[in-house]
Amino acid sequence: MKGSRTTGDISKCRPGVVHCFVIEECMLAGREYNWVECPSHGGLHMRELAPDTVFADIENALTIHVDQLKRSRMLGRGAFGFVFRATVRQPNGELCEVAQKMLEPVDPGPGGRPSALAAYKAAADKWKRDSMEFACRAYCTSRQELSLLSRMKHPNVIGLVGVCTFPLSLVVELAPLGALNQLLGSHRKAGTKLSLGVIKESAVQVARALEYLHSAHIIYRDLKSENVLGWRFPAPFSPQNDVLLKLGDYGISRSVLPSGGAKGFGGTEGFMAPEIVRFNGEEEYTQKVDCFSFGMFLYELLTLKFPFEGEEHVKERMLDGARPVLLPHELLLPTPMLDLLVHCWSAHPESRPSSSQLVGFCAAPEFTHLLDVCELGEALPPSQLMAVPITDEIDDPDDFEAQLWLSGREMVVMGCTQYGFVDQKSIELPHRSKYVSKIRDSVWSCDECGQVTVYGISLHETGHLQLPSLNGTLIRAPELISNDVLVLISEKQIVLLRLSETNSVSHLGTFDSPYEIHTSTFLDNGSTRQIWTGHSEGRISIHHLASNDTFSFSSSLYLPDDKSVVRQLVGSKDAQKVWISLEKSSKIQMVEVEKRQVTGSLDIRKVMPGSETIHTIDMEMASQNHVTYLGLLERNNGDQLYIGTSKGLLVIAHAATLQPLSACRPFEGDITSICILEEPSREEESIRGKATTLSTASSESGLGWVRERVSETVDRFRSSPATVETQGAALLVCVGRQFRSLSHRFVSEQKLADVYSIAVWRTEEWAL
Repeated sequence: MKGSRTTGDISKCRPGVVHCFVIEECMLAGREYNWVECPSHGGLHMRELAPDTVFADIENALTIHVDQLKRSRMLGRGAFGFVFRATVRQPNGELCEVAQKMLEPVDPGPGGRPSALAAYKAAADKWKRDSMEFACRAYCTSRQELSLLSRMKHPNVIGLVGVCTFPLSLVVELAPLGALNQLLGSHRKAGTKLSLGVIKESAVQVARALEYLHSAHIIYRDLKSENVLGWRFPAPFSPQNDVLLKLGDYGISRSVLPSGGAKGFGGTEGFMAPEIVRFNGEEEYTQKVDCFSFGMFLYELLTLKFPFEGEEHVKERMLDGARPVLLPHELLLPTPMLDLLVHCWSAHPESRPSSSQLVGFCAAPEFTHLLDVCELGEALPPSQLMAVPITDEIDDPDDFEAQLWLSGREMVVMGCTQYGFVDQKSIELPHRSKYVSKIRDSVWSCDECGQVTVYGISLHETGHLQLPSLNGTLIRAPELISNDVLVLISEKQIVLLRLSETNSVSHLGTFDSPYEIHTSTFLDNGSTRQIWTGHSEGRISIHHLASNDTFSFSSSLYLPDDKSVVRQLVGSKDAQKVWISLEKSSKIQMVEVEKRQVTGSLDIRKVMPGSETIHTIDMEMASQNHVTYLGLLERNNGDQLYIGTSKGLLVIAHAATLQPLSACRPFEGDITSICILEEPSREEESIRGKATTLSTASSESGLGWVRERVSETVDRFRSSPATVETQGAALLVCVGRQFRSLSHRFVSEQKLADVYSIAVWRTEEWAL
């Protein structure tokens, strides 16, 4: 037996005498010389004594010999050592660029920075003074990351290439763009902000990585932009939104039991959850600590700043309830983004969203498109919603202001910018307003019988008039179809009037319809003018106007296989297409005006909202849903058709093809109004003059504050091509019953208020 080199023979050599080696000694030996000296047997190789300390238990495919690696320049410095760019020769002979994460001191080389060289010398001195402690740390760290990375495969989790035992290092995928914090820093230095599309895609990808880790019962514990690596990310001033991020650095991540949590103090100050800080990691915590850190990561994306940047006593302040500060212009971000920050930053883990809920929240269309919501506090919806853009010759042309007029028992006027609502005023009316319309430089409030009250843009009443008596009640607001031609449409008549500068009217022509009129739209392409009216049994009448503003002739169009009442008609500005919906119908049809043929259709029963959970989705919605309102936004890069339904579904479709672009369900009940608010071009006639105060002095100060913040935000975004539109800004405004926020769907299910709410949305970058 003498001279045996196997552990099985050692116990048989000298009965009663067993020589043991502490595991720390084995770890050190595995790092330095791979042998230990046995008093009885002499030198023992670690491959035989403790094979795991030299990674002999790792499969060959993950073992990389130092001869296979060619190290190049240093990429960065982490908590455990340097990260180098390297090239590895694969078994098939191909060369692959990788990142080599060193877990022991390695000379950065002659091209290294002085700071890197100093860090190397300091680390090397520490290893010399206490080589066993640092060798054990390096080994445990490598084993920790190796055990996690070797079983993870996800498009947003960094991939493991292998492990090199000398020098001890992990070899992983190379991120071409480096760490995300450096990318955010370049935007900050350039004075630009991330576009909302980039923020959304970045948040979704990191949330998906967390969801994957949590499904594998892994707590990441150190989520921050520094640990997120970039494969694709737009540079400053780039209009691109292409993003590919992966979560890296699993040095302090921990596996937990399905029913348990973890202990231990780990993470970065400012990103660590309060429950870790309060008990120094000695109390058990759950995966919700990552969700707290996600809120801080989202804060980095929104502000391009480190949480609590430049502040002291961060731990104490956080335990007292303090959270990172948002500057005034940052409060103008879409409300769901701000809501998610609040939810993630909750001091109570059970109140934070899970990683799966984070994915749903961030992926929802509302996350980047819903700018603001306001409860109207009414059990009945406004009878009509109208938008009036406001321009001022003195103000910055990039500032976008408008008034939203909501007719009903009283007239509600809401101030609005491209970032949301700013204030509101109610005007008491002598009679209920059924319709509201912009006529030249004034606003008309009209009842069903044609009694009109005229208001200036300053909201002061400027006059009254009585429209001519009609056969039947008005079915829509009076509309100015040219400089001085006013059209009135009742259930039985179409009347054309000449409108003078003093608002007196003279009769031009009347058409008595043999069929009851339910809806209408006006088409004008410069050469032909037509009024389309919708009737029962799928009948549409087309009334042609002569050059002298009188009726020329009429024709009819019948929708095939549809005998319902035509409820919605929306025509394009070029008079080429008309979109149609029928009463209680789930189908939208598109008619080519010249051909008089249906050339496209969309059934909303086949469109499901994308921002729902298994608990909130209404499985019966499709069978009971029907179209209630249509709105058309015409843009150079593609027209959009907005479709509201009886079940609160909002569908955004490509108008020319009726292909859905996006869908969400922001309301539990019906969507009663849709309005497109477009910034007027400089060539178009628009209302001039500054909007006056809409409420009390406090409202005026609030309006001034918001205007200042809007101006700041416009200045910050103006230099970035990603936010420059070839056309003026455009917003979508809709009214619906029982608003369903993302917080209600993904975080806390509270009882919905059974009132109508008005919501304002962005109209760019819709996508399923």
